Amino acid sequence: MASTIATQSDLNNLATRVGTLEKKTSLTRIPLDLDAVIVTVTTSPTANAITPVPHALKRVPAGYIVVRKQNGTGDVYEPVACPAWSSTQIFLACAGTAVRLTLLLF
Repeated sequence: MASTIATQSDLNNLATRVGTLEKKTSLTRIPLDLDAVIVTVTTSPTANAITPVPHALKRVPAGYIVVRKQNGTGDVYEPVACPAWSSTQIFLACAGTAVRLTLLLF
């Protein structure tokens, strides 16, 4: 069995590959003091209709993340012609009908 001795160039190439892999697989940490609320709402029984989503964030949310969909499927989105978001509610629509959503508002 022949043995191979790694050169410095081989070791540098390996280190570069491992570093690239680490950058691609690194996790983004979310701070524990995230100013957010979790809300659950059932969308309209009519597909693509505007659904008000009340919340207790006490400010206008910057955005939302869909955490869970139950009782149906469909894209959740902010319709073009919807009321402005406020410190007490936002407005979303869903391509599905009567979908129970769990949302993270932040």
